[in-house]
Amino acid sequence: MKNFLNFFIFCVILFSYFCINNYSCAYVFDCSQGCEVSCGGDQACLWRCFTCCPPQEVKREIDCLLCEGKWQAGRCLSRAEQEEMFVEIRVNGSKAPGVVRENIRITVSLGPQAQTSTGDYFLWARIPGGACYCYAYPGQWTPCSCTDPAPAYQGGLVSLKDFFVPPEVSVTQLPLGDYILYFAVDSHPNGLLDEDAARDEVSFRVEP
Repeated sequence: MKNFLNFFIFCVILFSYFCINNYSCAYVFDCSQGCEVSCGGDQACLWRCFTCCPPQEVKREIDCLLCEGKWQAGRCLSRAEQEEMFVEIRVNGSKAPGVVRENIRITVSLGPQAQTSTGDYFLWARIPGGACYCYAYPGQWTPCSCTDPAPAYQGGLVSLKDFFVPPEVSVTQLPLGDYILYFAVDSHPNGLLDEDAARDEVSFRVEP
């Protein structure tokens, strides 16, 4: 009877552990972001996260942290990369959209360490014929200088991943020809596109 009772208590404890562990794994930890990001430095949380996440992913994250890197979105950022600002712009989810015959959906990314200060966001387009239009959040395009664009937004620098820039633009509203979209961010909120701004661009062609 005593052995049965001990076995029963053991089973209850084991069952409770797996229930709690599975709940934590499913609803708390994002293994793709890394345990350090999910836990924010909490050591107890880190141990639990390392238990939940796939062994190979955990090993790579631990190796990264031991080398003074930072695990972010499934990859190890070196110290140099952590000090740099990363920006990216895409059209319809692509860096090389080629010919566009449908609505144009613009997305931008910023990170991963950009959320440390304030600055200027710039988004502008060079259209067929060479003129430029600047974007002003949340959805207005106006003529502007190609070399001295107006900022789309001024404020805190936050991590963005494929952030949709509203609205979608119908190609029926655009002249046919070649376009270049530029996205730039700097950490000096002075309304000017500084030389050290991080920037990216994407080219495409509008055809009927």
